Amino acid sequence: MKLETTTNYNRFSKNPEQRTISELHANNIAKSMMTAGFLPSKPIQCYKKGDGLIIVDGHHRFEAAKSIGIPVYFFVEADEETRKRNAKQLRRAAK
Repeated sequence: MKLETTTNYNRFSKNPEQRTISELHANNIAKSMMTAGFLPSKPIQCYKKGDGLIIVDGHHRFEAAKSIGIPVYFFVEADEETRKRNAKQLRRAAK
């Protein structure tokens, strides 16, 4: 997986299975990012779906960076079909 960075926020979509964004939490992260920037050690995790990217982890960091206009660091873990196949295999293995 390759670490990437962008300010093209339109490439990303929220995962509908994730919890609702807490504005307070995102604002607190944004305040921290104004001082420290977006830490490359905490990238947004996403997967490819069509031409876009679906955020798996890092929704609040994404919203915080977007609100102050700084680049986000991210990596693409797999496409949607690979994710589904892996999840199915994990469920079988857990039985």
